[in-house]
Amino acid sequence: VMLYGVWVLLQPSSKKHALIAGAIPIALYGIKFANAPLVLVFFTLYLIKFFKKFLAPFIVSAICFTSLYALGDYVISGRNLVLTAWSITFDLIKQLPIFSASGAQNGALVKASTSWFSLSYLPQNFAMQWRGLHGYSEKFLWDRTPILSHALAVFGWIGLGWSLLYTKRRWFSLAMISVILAETLFMSTFYSPDMRYLMFAIPFLLIGFGWAIEYVGEILEKVFHGFSKELLVKLLVICIAVLYLFSNALRLKSQIMVNLKYAETPWWYLAVLD
Repeated sequence: VMLYGVWVLLQPSSKKHALIAGAIPIALYGIKFANAPLVLVFFTLYLIKFFKKFLAPFIVSAICFTSLYALGDYVISGRNLVLTAWSITFDLIKQLPIFSASGAQNGALVKASTSWFSLSYLPQNFAMQWRGLHGYSEKFLWDRTPILSHALAVFGWIGLGWSLLYTKRRWFSLAMISVILAETLFMSTFYSPDMRYLMFAIPFLLIGFGWAIEYVGEILEKVFHGFSKELLVKLLVICIAVLYLFSNALRLKSQIMVNLKYAETPWWYLAVLD
């Protein structure tokens, strides 16, 4: 849904796309509560996209789909979408030093022991997740493993940043960067940081990686005259793949051996059985 939502951003403005866009923000929230900040991010991006044309169909669609979801969620589970969003937002806002003089000492926020979301978790958790988004080993469920290799992640960020200089890709790149940063900031206020909440960044960083390789290929084509960009890009990708394979040989071997030696039944399957 997230990739489709970004794809809709790239399509020409039309009534059909405006109606579809109205359903995407609340659909992301319905998939997982952790996607809550993306509702605001995608709604804002679509608002900018359809502001000059087809704004009314987008607003009507967003109101209808959000109302239907809120009503269905209340009838089925008894949850109130508006009160839930307001409760979390208000809890975070009131922790700011300017609103809570008694709750801050020397500019530091005091963390409530029963709070699931708190700004006091932000500095440490954001640093951890930011490292994870650059290919370092961080908490992933009960393990510490990178979501991408360090080289792929770093080149991915370089490609996303580099693309901001190109008019044709600026909107696409800005959307992906905004989504990643918004989700990272929000989940950094959660008491238990985990890179699985940021797995959606993998395809975004891979897109950025592809762009970075393309840009490097264009530079190399200018430096090494007579070589085509396509050949240079293929050689560069092969070199990176070989380096990645050798640098992760032990990790791949251990994963294969564990699966062969032990009964590695997926934990979610066991949970369903129990």
